[in-house]
Amino acid sequence: MIIQLPANNLKKIYIMKKVIFSIGTILFLTLTVLAVDKKQGASLKGIIVDSESDEPLFGVAVIYRDAPVAFSDDRGYFILPIDNVQPQDVILFRHLSYHDKSVSFNRLCSDTVVRMENRFFSLSEVPITPINYQKLIKKNIWENITT
Repeated sequence: MIIQLPANNLKKIYIMKKVIFSIGTILFLTLTVLAVDKKQGASLKGIIVDSESDEPLFGVAVIYRDAPVAFSDDRGYFILPIDNVQPQDVILFRHLSYHDKSVSFNRLCSDTVVRMENRFFSLSEVPITPINYQKLIKKNIWENITT
């Protein structure tokens, strides 16, 4: 015995199948994202700024146990992985144009803004002596001709 369903019931069944499939897909993707996020471990987010201007600093190395573990982006933000970090451990922030900054992990957890002080370099005098370029050019031309 074959049961014939009206056309409007077939549309309802088709829509229900699409809804169930969509809900299943969303649930699967959500669980996948949560599983991947747990594998990445915990992290601490912060920002590094200039102590005078409060401008964000780009390219600051975040060093833990003598190894760089992160760098600040163009907006000064960094993400520090905190797996196996103890509260008394020291995090070092290093940039060529700024003095190194050491911050305890405990303090970094309470204040995630790191302020670095500018480092100024003084250069000694550089002597500049004039060179007779015409004489140098003639010498090079004669050396090329004779060889």
